Amino acid sequence: MVKAQVEGFLSAGVLCAAKHFPGIGGAEGDSHNESIYSEKTADQMVEDEFLPFQAAMEAQVPFIMIGHLSAPNITGSDLPATVSREIVTGLLRDRLGYQGIIITDSLEMGAVTERYTQEEIAVAVLEAGVDMVLLPVNFPAAYQGVLDAVASGRLSEDRIDSSVVRIVRTKLAWEIGV
Repeated sequence: MVKAQVEGFLSAGVLCAAKHFPGIGGAEGDSHNESIYSEKTADQMVEDEFLPFQAAMEAQVPFIMIGHLSAPNITGSDLPATVSREIVTGLLRDRLGYQGIIITDSLEMGAVTERYTQEEIAVAVLEAGVDMVLLPVNFPAAYQGVLDAVASGRLSEDRIDSSVVRIVRTKLAWEIGV
């Protein structure tokens, strides 16, 4: 059903996102307000939670949204998936082979605002491998945090450029109908 829905959106001229990777269906709580958790391992998620994302990727979904789920049996910590290199890069990019745009869930949500300043969260998600930062509470602070991280060498220009290439490639493909 996910594959058919993505194909339907794309055939109608609508870019879409599969969300909330790595899968929040089994988690209790609401990441709008607080941290949420899954105790599943990556191998367990491959058999269940990852299936809709794999179907979306088969349909060439242009975006995958990373949720703020904490998965300590994957990452070894209680940090949200949005800041986890193990989840964003290790699972989504490397293990599942996704090459499209990765976007965060809203950075206005309690699962991240309870832990990070706006400067910190914007840099942390980019370090994890995310391409686009969605709705920071304070955009100027988040933007300045990224600029400062690039100036200090914490984030490389190459890291930023790799996201820009994915974003521009998607925009151009969409404009010419590829």
